[in-house]
Amino acid sequence: MEGDTQLYVHQNAGQTFLAQSYHRRFHHDRMPPNTSECCPYDSRDCNKKKKDKNYIVLLTVAPLKDGKRELENTHMVRCPAGGYVVVTGTYDSFSYKSYDAEHNLY
Repeated sequence: MEGDTQLYVHQNAGQTFLAQSYHRRFHHDRMPPNTSECCPYDSRDCNKKKKDKNYIVLLTVAPLKDGKRELENTHMVRCPAGGYVVVTGTYDSFSYKSYDAEHNLY
């Protein structure tokens, strides 16, 4: 993200049953611009197929405005458990792309 736009990221699906609680699943409420966070694909808190880096997980991604997210600017993003999502832009105009572990566009 650019400028001072922070990002909300929350894993919605793909983790084991025990990681269904809010505090165990992968989430970051206010990621600053130009940072990255990781949830290892071999952790059951992130990937219920533990050894399968291509297993698809579902993330909620939203830029924050004044520290809050708005539903109309919230997106569900599919990503391989061993991959990553790149988010660019500002609150008013942002985009995202998912990649697999080999850096191929998903």
